[in-house]
Amino acid sequence: MIYLIIFIAKLIEVSLATIRIVFISKGERLKGACIAFFEISLWIILASNVLNSITEDPFKAVAYVLGYTAGTFLGSLLEEKIAIGIATLNITCSIDDYPKIVEVLQKLEVGFTILDSCGQKDCNKIFIAYIPRKRKKEILGILNGLNIKTFITTTESAGTRGGYGLDKRR
Repeated sequence: MIYLIIFIAKLIEVSLATIRIVFISKGERLKGACIAFFEISLWIILASNVLNSITEDPFKAVAYVLGYTAGTFLGSLLEEKIAIGIATLNITCSIDDYPKIVEVLQKLEVGFTILDSCGQKDCNKIFIAYIPRKRKKEILGILNGLNIKTFITTTESAGTRGGYGLDKRR
């Protein structure tokens, strides 16, 4: 029973650490600090219990390590679900197809900027759109469903100020 408790406690602690780091990196310092309180409290209790009797019961260390591993995985899944922050979409398409993308992005109330570009073979349009990360999967799914040739890259933005459509909560 103690091994399961150690495993679950470490899973929770490491998951909290992942979420804390994300909050802090996205500028949510207060939320990160509040999570840190619970995270480190759990760590102190857990680490002292495992280290205090590690030679008598090495399976506590195994449970600790397995909890750490599972917590890393679970924390990354939770972060993906919470999807804090802004994503940048760079959408490159042909000059002929760009009106379709304009129409879709306007319907989705996504702000964007269009740039002209020329490569080795032809000229294109490039859309730069900043979207809430929570909407990334939805918007990419709709763009992929257009059945037009596009090149899309996504990155995470450290922050933005102003802009169309970013203040809407979805």
